[in-house]
Amino acid sequence: MASGCAPEDDEDDHVVHPYTPGASPDDAATWLPAITARTQALRKELDTMYAPSHEMDELLWHDLVMMYMHAAEQLSLLDAVRVYLDLASLAPPAMPVAKARDVGLHLLMQLEALPDRSHMRAMWKALCKVGDPTPSDTTPLTRRLILSNRLGEAMRILQWHIQQHWLRQAPAPSRAVMHTLMIQMRTVERVLRLRTPPSPGRFGASRALYTDYCYALVALGSLLRENYLPLVPAHKEDITWLIQLLAHFPALEYHAPHAAQAAQEIRHVLPVWIEQLPCGRTPQPDFFTPPPQRTRRSDRATYFVPVLSERSYNALLQYTLQHTDNPQACWRVLEHMTRERSPPLKPGPVTVNILVRQAARRRWPALGSYALALQRADPSAVALPALPAPTASIREAEPLYLLASVDEALRDHDTYRLVALLQHIRHSQLRSPQQPHGIRATSVLLRVYPELRRKRTWPSAPIAHHPHVYVASLQLAAAAGHINMAMRIWRLLKQMCIAHRQPVPTQAMVEVLRLLVRVGRRRRWVYARHEHERDSYKTQACMIALQEYAWLLHHWSSLGTPPEVDVYVALLRLLRRIGDQDAAYARVVDDIYALGLASIPRLQQALSTSAPRSFPDTHT
Repeated sequence: MASGCAPEDDEDDHVVHPYTPGASPDDAATWLPAITARTQALRKELDTMYAPSHEMDELLWHDLVMMYMHAAEQLSLLDAVRVYLDLASLAPPAMPVAKARDVGLHLLMQLEALPDRSHMRAMWKALCKVGDPTPSDTTPLTRRLILSNRLGEAMRILQWHIQQHWLRQAPAPSRAVMHTLMIQMRTVERVLRLRTPPSPGRFGASRALYTDYCYALVALGSLLRENYLPLVPAHKEDITWLIQLLAHFPALEYHAPHAAQAAQEIRHVLPVWIEQLPCGRTPQPDFFTPPPQRTRRSDRATYFVPVLSERSYNALLQYTLQHTDNPQACWRVLEHMTRERSPPLKPGPVTVNILVRQAARRRWPALGSYALALQRADPSAVALPALPAPTASIREAEPLYLLASVDEALRDHDTYRLVALLQHIRHSQLRSPQQPHGIRATSVLLRVYPELRRKRTWPSAPIAHHPHVYVASLQLAAAAGHINMAMRIWRLLKQMCIAHRQPVPTQAMVEVLRLLVRVGRRRRWVYARHEHERDSYKTQACMIALQEYAWLLHHWSSLGTPPEVDVYVALLRLLRRIGDQDAAYARVVDDIYALGLASIPRLQQALSTSAPRSFPDTHT
């Protein structure tokens, strides 16, 4: 073929017309290899050919596509795919043909039924190059792939459409399809996390499902990291779900060698994305700076991608504090939320609850002080505190506001907030010689349980009887050294459990036993010369512990609930630490063997490390 000239000889005609109409499909074995060979020769000719105009190139390409598609329609599925891939190797950029798109979509839908997924991946790449499909063309196929848990292949299609939307302003995928994908991703994640076995009509956890889930999450994570997402408005929760899936992924712990690289990529998505979150700013016309481009990642994050909702920020804060233990990333998210976002978003009660709860859990009082300051002031007027302590102005003004916050949580029936405040006070705000401006524990506990007052008592709020509130209150009383107050709270808890026939929170009983250990080991200067006074503390603590244990056995029996292992571990530790109590220890050990708990590893370890020296092991 000469440059710029049409083919004239028979050999060139054979190159351009690889299939003769009317030939039977049985002849495919003869002339199909010729198509591949002639395609290579044709590629070289097209690379060296000179075309005087773009119209001539398009006309030539259209004729070539029609010839190849006519041949593909006469072949079996895999042979037709081979011809289509040969055509894709010749495709010039940005010249889609409708016939190639229709045939390619038909072949792609037929390949869905084949177990070998490599054919479908190769066919999709060829279709993107030759046919340039639209989201509406692939929506039925994408839905079927999602509902059949072939999430990796579905995301490969959606990822290409989303990238084309930003790079070429092509139509975006349907929000309904994206929402269906996120719902199915959450369902699969739940199955993988619970290790659900397969059952009739239901799919179960497997390495294959985990691998497909990994590939889909990698594709979603790369779109999020490059600021191609979110495509949905701020009030939709799809991005919040995606953040949670990325944050919870390391907890799945599946051994799948083929997905090891994908798992590594997933772990790096959120730390990178946090550094460039969507701002939602409006482009300002300026003669000296070029306009923002949708093709640049920084411009997409600053101007084009929709801003995040408060729930998305809360998910990011939970990730930075609970999953990565990274305070700097937490400050970055808070700064973006309250300053860089347009418009700035004032943290709501849920955000404050998360910050206060995690501040108490991680022993970061600065974070708790900052969270409380955020709620009562303009976020732009509150300086981000530096670790490890907040500014003095925040600390001095905090006690009164903390008490008001406790009253507000009781009034709003906000259990999570109340527990977070009690833990924050216990860890960083209790009055002490080192902190004279702190809060007295009794001031807080009498607000939560006003019936403990000696005068002017009234019933406590309903949320004060929540098990988590009881545990936090017991921990606060124990941290302040108020033993009598803690035992009175424990008495209220027992009354509530009896009245409502509820099991006793295990952590509450463990806290009481820990408190009794402190009572039994108490050493006072006034009794330093009187050994019998110290022994009376041990005897009293042991007696109270056994009384509460006897009541707990009766309560377990009345409810028909199994005994808690943690209670026995704490009780054995108490009997060991406060002295040699052979009779009491023997009774508890007999109960453990009678209830069939001695085979539990934790109790075996407790029995081996807590036995008094003079106690003989008669159960071996």
